[in-house]
Amino acid sequence: MDRLAIIAGRGALPIELLKTRPDAFVITFEDIGSDLSPYKHFTAEFEKTGALFKALKKEKITHICFAGAVSRPVLKKRKLDFKTIFLMPKLQKAISASDGKTLSIVRTLVENEGYKVVGAHEICPDMLVTQETLTKIEPKDDGGLERAIEIHAEMSRLDIGQALVMRKQQVLAMENIYGTQAMIDYVAKHADQKQKAAGFLFKASKIGQDLMLDMASIGPDTVDQVHSANLIGIYLRVGHVIIINKRETIKRANDLGIFIKGIE
Repeated sequence: MDRLAIIAGRGALPIELLKTRPDAFVITFEDIGSDLSPYKHFTAEFEKTGALFKALKKEKITHICFAGAVSRPVLKKRKLDFKTIFLMPKLQKAISASDGKTLSIVRTLVENEGYKVVGAHEICPDMLVTQETLTKIEPKDDGGLERAIEIHAEMSRLDIGQALVMRKQQVLAMENIYGTQAMIDYVAKHADQKQKAAGFLFKASKIGQDLMLDMASIGPDTVDQVHSANLIGIYLRVGHVIIINKRETIKRANDLGIFIKGIE
């Protein structure tokens, strides 16, 4: 059986994966905001990759999964260990590159050490979005879906973000480096709650994105935010989005009258 390590960032995804693989060895960082103390873990420092790889070797790790958000680090040169100094040219290139390029460099570094990178969706296949309406509520497309798909393709080309909000064929907001939550919060702040609910969230991984390292996701909190923004639904790209705590997410959507549909 493979020996799995989960490199855990912020958010609920690492905990969700650990429900399926409680035997996994967890690599975490300070201030990620998740309580991973019940699991066997190692707190890593970005400046000490040598210690990180030593811990992985000690645990006889064969496979690595990246799960959760991690901010780009500011490396403190005085803390660098020998391994990190050796990798510095590639690490600096990764830190300053676009998201897609950064992930590609990180994956190459890990694989060069002899580890196989696996995606969160491979550990929990049931989280993947399928082509169907997942809720009791059917979609009410106002004609903006096709336009949303076109805009998302352009966002992918420019490496901007994974999501956008549409209402009556008009773009209300596009995701940037601050993430989906900040984008929906912006829409909610400017929404006229007296108007009839309309519009939707469209989310998908960027075209060409390495899904093994970073797949778009939603969860119950996303549904709450969509409702607060006076929107009526969520469209997700099949095979390119995972739903964290899927059962609760769908229940929450049904309770709030929000549709969730997977599209090709």
